[in-house]
Amino acid sequence: MVLEDGRELALPSLPLETSGLAAAPATGRDYYGGPVKLAGLAFDSSIGGHPIAKEQPGLIRLGLTGLKAVRFKASIGADYPLGDERPQRKTLAIRSTGKEARFLTIIEPRLGKSVIRQAEARSADAVRVELTDGRVHEITLGGLAGDGKGIQVTMRESRDGRLLREDVTR
Repeated sequence: MVLEDGRELALPSLPLETSGLAAAPATGRDYYGGPVKLAGLAFDSSIGGHPIAKEQPGLIRLGLTGLKAVRFKASIGADYPLGDERPQRKTLAIRSTGKEARFLTIIEPRLGKSVIRQAEARSADAVRVELTDGRVHEITLGGLAGDGKGIQVTMRESRDGRLLREDVTR
């Protein structure tokens, strides 16, 4: 909340009343205790907003009496994955309908120095990403034609030509 004198107050520091929302374990933590991040940026003063029931709205009411508030600023989004996300790969998917088109995009949502040494599209359905620590990620897409029910993503991680792990998502 932006006040008349220019100060900004984080919403969790204001008197809050919620209804119909699942309770997060702490301010700035997701429902499994992990950090809250939107577009790769940490939000230490977040408020959970997951409705308990689909049929009823979740509400957050702020007490503004005597604050001389002049502006409301908020970032609203969904934090995923929930919990400790350090071991998780970060991916972004965009799906569209219409005429056939394929775009391979590598997004590295991190602060500081890049961990990607090189990325190369091997075909319309495969990309190879070399990381600065020597690991190689090879990502292959399959089943893109049709109604979308047969889509498959395979990710192989290797180092020095030795397979470390492989994940297949259908």
